[in-house]
Amino acid sequence: MTEKFTYMDFLMYVLPGAVLLWALLLGWWFAGLPLPMLQGDGGLFQSVVFVVTCFLLGHFVQVVAHSLPEGLLKRLFWGGRYPSETMFFKGQRTLSRRERDAFLANALQDSLMQPAEAAPFAGVVTTGWFRRQIAGVSAAEFDVGIGTAQHVFNLKRVHVEERGLGTRARGAESYYQFYRGSMTASGLAAGLFGILLAWAHRSGHQAPSGAHQVLVASITVSAVLLVAFGWRARGAAQAFAREVCRAYDFARRHPAATGSGAAGPVGTT
Repeated sequence: MTEKFTYMDFLMYVLPGAVLLWALLLGWWFAGLPLPMLQGDGGLFQSVVFVVTCFLLGHFVQVVAHSLPEGLLKRLFWGGRYPSETMFFKGQRTLSRRERDAFLANALQDSLMQPAEAAPFAGVVTTGWFRRQIAGVSAAEFDVGIGTAQHVFNLKRVHVEERGLGTRARGAESYYQFYRGSMTASGLAAGLFGILLAWAHRSGHQAPSGAHQVLVASITVSAVLLVAFGWRARGAAQAFAREVCRAYDFARRHPAATGSGAAGPVGTT
């Protein structure tokens, strides 16, 4: 691994991994098993082992998060689609009305889409809380529109990355992955604690003193964190789509502007 460890890695992997590690160690303690040794003789070694363990667990969390939890977020907040797929339709909250009109216009001016391809965006699409309502556009036209919007988003993103102007967009995506991963880790923790409580009840396991109360409190905390991180993931995903469009608009108005370096490969949508 030759790439430098960055703050974004810490956000996306170490912190969600730390949430899961906390759950695993608490479950280990509740089961009455000796805690695994995650430290050596020195404080520095202890810190390195802890961070590496969280980092590896964080990768596992992100793999899990990319499947069911991400699908749940899409269905819950955006009618089963990413914000980048629906942001050009009227009724969406990813972009303000002024931004939507401006970003749609510059996509047409730069031939990122043809005028006929913009026709579906005259329709109104409202999404949220496991619902999607479409008005003024057919289901088939909606499907064409989301494909066009995603294609335009991808083109704008590539342009921004090549110019090195996507710092805010990359930051928003990293925060989205942090919130999504932490939501997933919190859900896994709550599930683990629930399984342990059920197992102890059925088997008559003698847990350490006060362990049942600790586990019940941990389930409550995990559930609160799951909801909080899920809500913040909503805002970060919308910010990611919005910041890509804003960066592209800035690049159009300042042809000579460049950033400190091109963005690395990223993949929220």
